[in-house]
Amino acid sequence: MSEPARTVGRRDPSFIHTSFLKELWQNLRYTYRLEHVRSNDSYIWSKKYSFKASPYPGQNSLQRVIIFGDTGKETCLTQMDISQWDHFTAQVQEISSTVPYMIASGNHERDWPNTGSFFDTPDSGAECGVPAETMYYFPAENRAKFWYKADYGLFRFCIADSEHDWRKGSKQYKFIEHAHRPLGYSSNDWYAKEGSFEEPMARESLQKLWQKYKVDIAFYCHVHNYERICPIYQNQCVNQENHHYSGTVNGTIHVVVGGGGSHLSDFTTPPIWSLYRDLDYGLGKLTAFNHPSLV
Repeated sequence: MSEPARTVGRRDPSFIHTSFLKELWQNLRYTYRLEHVRSNDSYIWSKKYSFKASPYPGQNSLQRVIIFGDTGKETCLTQMDISQWDHFTAQVQEISSTVPYMIASGNHERDWPNTGSFFDTPDSGAECGVPAETMYYFPAENRAKFWYKADYGLFRFCIADSEHDWRKGSKQYKFIEHAHRPLGYSSNDWYAKEGSFEEPMARESLQKLWQKYKVDIAFYCHVHNYERICPIYQNQCVNQENHHYSGTVNGTIHVVVGGGGSHLSDFTTPPIWSLYRDLDYGLGKLTAFNHPSLV
């Protein structure tokens, strides 16, 4: 760990271990517990945990995914944001110990001046992404760059990193294209209250890529509310249906799921492409059971 993550507002986190279970049978339930060996050779055991191994990629079966963001400091019962890691990890442990828990990076995890983040703000409190990338494993080629893909049954998730360059020609842009049809996409503020007009670079760089690979739906956080827009391309709704879609949609449905617990963000005047808004806390839920259907 280098400066400033090692020097600004830091305390020693002690040891953080990562272990892997390989060659698991799909859909089989596994039970496990953790062991710690003391200096006197005695043992301390954790309680038992269990999880169900994921379905194999492309498998037809009932599969559910929950998406949320912006939990905020209130969820952690502290005076700071999600960076109060000990409190946060303890509270989500009952979830993260039993189901796949995929995370995405945002401004409060990564941004700090002159450290390589795309936005030169002090929002991470000098963490520079180090606690996030250490606390939770994610299958990225470069752990300091928070973009990766993961398959879960019928879902392919492409998790992007809004705090590093995503423009055409960048390493992240090449990754997104190589990942092919990214179904779930978590990022910063490209649509919603600020993002409807805030990030023209992102729209110009990525919407052609989404259109090329027929990305059905994209999810965002950072703005603390819920909003769903029509299937859209080049700022135009390409499908007049409001709720049920079938066949080729011809555009990407963008959904903001930023009601995870932090203070709520007021809406501005709705643009023509906004279909539904909710100023409340909540989450997004995806249900799939075969290739043609997603609820």
